[in-house]
Order: sequence, then C-alpha cells, then structure tokens
Amino acid sequence: PEPMKLAAQLSHYALYVLMIGMPLIGWGMLSAAAYPVVLFGGVYLPAILPQSDSLHTLLWNAHFYFAFVFFALVLLHVAAALRSARAPPGGPARGPELRSRAVCESTRGSDISA
Repeated sequence: PEPMKLAAQLSHYALYVLMIGMPLIGWGMLSAAAYPVVLFGGVYLPAILPQSDSLHTLLWNAHFYFAFVFFALVLLHVAAALRSARAPPGGPARGPELRSRAVCESTRGSDISA
C-alpha cells in the first residue's frame, strides 16, 4: 500500500539523517565542553564549536532525545522487515484467505474421521 511505502521511505531518510547527525552532535557537544575527541592511535579531532556551557547542555539534551528516536526507528524498521518477510504473496490482507484455502486443500481427500 502507498502509505506503507511512504512510511518506509521517510523512516529510511530519518535513519540516515540520525546516523550522520548523531556523531556530529556528539562531536559538537564534546567541543562545547572542551573535551578532546580522540580517535584511534591518539588522533585528535579539532573542536568544531566554541566552549559554551549552555551550548553543551543544549547539544547533550538533543543527543539524549535523538538517541531514543533513533532506537525507536531501528525497532520499527526491524518490525516492518519481519512483517514484510512473513507477508503472503498477495499482501497481508489476503493472508487468512490463503491460509484457510491451503488448510481446506490439504485436508481434501483425506479421511479426517479416521
């Protein structure tokens, strides 16, 4: 259905925005608190924002709440993938009809009373 396709596209865009945005927000948050950002092997990233307690608090809150949004999107994405993988070929609306027809056909010709 069209609404599900739109939801899938929007959730993909949101996942990509958060996957790129969350590390940048974290880097900015650490820069605003004057903490060094150390990568592997002692490589330091430069500060991207000036030191500011209010900016650090704002970015910390944004990082905190976006993490929950990101986690919820990942859960919804996994649930949608599982639902899509289990859907019958005709779509979810035809599922009960196909299953009941398959049960009827599998019992046809067999003696159920025996």
